[in-house]
Amino acid sequence: MFVPPRDCSLKLHAVHGPASRFYRRGFTLVETVLAIGIVVFTMLPILGLLPVGMDSQQEAISSTVESQLVQAVSGEISLTDYATVASSYHEPVETFYNEEGALLPSDHGMVYAVKVALKDVSAPADPSLAPATSLCAVIQVTRVNAPSKPRLYTLIIPKG
Repeated sequence: MFVPPRDCSLKLHAVHGPASRFYRRGFTLVETVLAIGIVVFTMLPILGLLPVGMDSQQEAISSTVESQLVQAVSGEISLTDYATVASSYHEPVETFYNEEGALLPSDHGMVYAVKVALKDVSAPADPSLAPATSLCAVIQVTRVNAPSKPRLYTLIIPKG
């Protein structure tokens, strides 16, 4: 009858390391599922913020283009003499622009519509003097994707 030597288990232990390390060469299914669950749990809120960030970016771009349009129109009106402005804008004037703020010949492909209307503004500086007449240019900017929310800007044009 064969009797194994007493130190056989020690040799197996020395060659392969501790018995627990011999069986732990990778991750268990529970550890893997738990790691994936943590990653998913942390990524979902981040992915949920992407649409909000995209909307904010689009609104910022739109506001920038809109402010450039108002600045260009108000600059043009401010640099024009009073009589020419009064005669040019006696009826409301509407112009159309694309998404980059370039002027379009018609409303085809427009993203922004800018309407300029003039109103008389009379303010007497002194009751004994004749009222000083000036014009108020009302600049209305409307976006195609938000037609019910036009933005209004005003510009006072003094006479003289």
